Amino acid sequence: MDIINFNDSHIGDIVKLWNASAGTETPYKTLDAGGSARKFKDGAAFAATENGAVIGFAHGINSGPDSNTGYVTFVLVAKEKRRSGIGTQLLERVENYLIQNGKTRLDVIFFNPVNLEWIIPGTDGHDHPNAPGVEKPSAGYDFCVKNGYRALADQFSYYLPLDKFTMGEKAAQTIDSLKAKNINFGFYDKDRHYNVREMLETLGNPLWTNEITESIAARPENPVIIASDGGKACGFTGPLYTQGSGRGYFTGIGVHPDYGGMGIGTVLFNLLCDGHKKNGAKFMSLFTGETNPARKMYEGAGFRHVKTWTDFRKEI
Repeated sequence: MDIINFNDSHIGDIVKLWNASAGTETPYKTLDAGGSARKFKDGAAFAATENGAVIGFAHGINSGPDSNTGYVTFVLVAKEKRRSGIGTQLLERVENYLIQNGKTRLDVIFFNPVNLEWIIPGTDGHDHPNAPGVEKPSAGYDFCVKNGYRALADQFSYYLPLDKFTMGEKAAQTIDSLKAKNINFGFYDKDRHYNVREMLETLGNPLWTNEITESIAARPENPVIIASDGGKACGFTGPLYTQGSGRGYFTGIGVHPDYGGMGIGTVLFNLLCDGHKKNGAKFMSLFTGETNPARKMYEGAGFRHVKTWTDFRKEI
C-alpha cells in the first residue's frame, strides 16, 4: 500500500469510493467527476493505493497564513480495507501537511471552506450545503476519538418542509408591539436604512458582514430583511433566494446587542420562512449549537431536529 499526493488521474476511483458509502454508511451526497475535482482542488489531498487502485482518500486545508488553525475535511477508506491502519496513515499525512504549514490547531468543524453536502434523512433528496462536523454517532466519530481529537461541541441540524410553515400568532403580535416602538421590518432600502455595516461589524461575524454587504450592494434580486429603529438597522436576516434543490437559503439572523430580548430575532426568522415560502422554496434547513437558545425559536416555528454532529479539535 502506498500513500501518494492526489492527482486528476485518481478522480474516477475517488468518486466510486465516495459514492459507495454516500447516503448509506455516510450521510453525504454523491459526487460526479466534475464535482469532486472542484471540491478538492484547494488544500492537500492524499490517495492510498494498492496495485494501482485507490483504496482510501483524505483531505485537509489551511485557514490562511494569519491563523494557526488547519482543517481536516475527511478520511475515507474502502469498506473491505478498514481496520488495517490505512485511515490513520492517511490522517497523519493530512496532519503533517497542516503542521508543516505552521498550524498548531487541527479542527474538524463548519469553518472549513470545503463544504460536504448531505441528504436530510427521510426526505426526497432534500439537502443541506455543509456538514458542520462529524456525524454522531458514526464510525467517523469513533475514528476522531481514537486518533486523539477532542470533542468541542455538538451541532444540531434542523429541517422544515415549508408547506407546513405558518406565521405564528406570537410573531404577528410582536411585529405590532415593536411597530409601536418605531421598530419596523422590511427589505433593505438604501433610501430608508442606514448603519447596516456598523451593525454587522458589531455582531462580529465576518461571514455575515461579507455576504450581507455584498448582497445589498450587488444582488438586489436576493433581498435582505432589515429590522430598523427609525431607519437605523438593528437586525437582519436573508438574503432570500431559492437554491437549485428547492432549499430556502439561510445565512443567519443577527440582532444588535442593544436590541436583545425584544423578540426581533423571532420576527426576523418568521419573516424569512414566510418569504421563502412565498417565493416557492420547498424547504429550509439549518444548524446551530446544542446550547444555543435560538433552538427554541427554530422549534417554535415548526423545525425538527434531524441530525447531530460533533466538532473536533487536536492541538499540537
